[in-house]
Amino acid sequence: MRYARSLSPRFVDHLSREPLSQLLQLPELCAQDDDYTLDLQLRAEDRLVVYHGSMSLLRIEYDNSTNCLSYSANASEDYFNSATGSQELMQSWLESSWSRTVKMIPEYLLAAISFEKDGYYRNRARGYWLNRLSLTFGSRWCPGMDWLIIDRDAVLSYPNGLERKILFGPIQRKYDVIRDKLKEQDSQKWGEPSPSTFRDMCDFFALGPGGELLCIELKHGSDTSRICWGGLQAAVHRELFGRTLDQITDDIKSLVRQKVQLGLLPSQAAERLPEERFRTVQPILVIAEPNYRSNCWELLQEVATLCHEAQCSVVEVRNDHELVSISRSWQ
Repeated sequence: MRYARSLSPRFVDHLSREPLSQLLQLPELCAQDDDYTLDLQLRAEDRLVVYHGSMSLLRIEYDNSTNCLSYSANASEDYFNSATGSQELMQSWLESSWSRTVKMIPEYLLAAISFEKDGYYRNRARGYWLNRLSLTFGSRWCPGMDWLIIDRDAVLSYPNGLERKILFGPIQRKYDVIRDKLKEQDSQKWGEPSPSTFRDMCDFFALGPGGELLCIELKHGSDTSRICWGGLQAAVHRELFGRTLDQITDDIKSLVRQKVQLGLLPSQAAERLPEERFRTVQPILVIAEPNYRSNCWELLQEVATLCHEAQCSVVEVRNDHELVSISRSWQ
């Protein structure tokens, strides 16, 4: 079992100097009047991904065997077609053309951002806060902050589908059953039964001040029907990643150190890494712009009372000036 997010030494070397070092500055180059618009992350198999809220706008992939760089639009066709010259950009390029292509990328990203419909960032809902938290507690982190966010969309790299089924399947079923039983007992209170299941992807990996691994699940306050199940999803994260700490600790350390080397995390970030392995996984449920008039708070607490594994810290994100306010926790 791995947490494969680090890049190859050769790709890191290219990114550490011109012209590819400009790729690491894409969020700043495309900021305009909002410097939270784009978020760049490292991914497995020598890839960079540029997020605009909940939408992946661009994937940049390095082929170590050919020393070629390729771009692909990980977005809807409407986004892709909105950018002049984007079809020329989205292909594989030899090193001799890298300087030219790097200059083309901001044009594509700015055009795609301007085309955006309301579902990914501009509506200031979940996607908006995904970017905001990732950047505020990631590349813009300062010592003294409770969280150091080191990655988003955190998911294990399974050797194959069978291994995923063996490890994650029982955990998923355990918490699906709890939710489904509540819905069957009182669908008016808990909602109608549905085929949806809890996922093995965590919104954020973060490091706590004591070297603990934080698994952060984000919900927007308008999504009241899902908030009540946030504790169960947090329990999934705690159990899944808690079982694999021995296997993924070195991978997480490698990712953090590589991000520091590339300037994607502050230099002090590596000081939060434990000397040996991570000892604990702490799940955190974040509610962005909570709706205090909703009964989801009572339902959330009821689930935590019925299932002690669903007891977790609940953090409210209220506004740009007071990003984190811890208001409720069941320990």
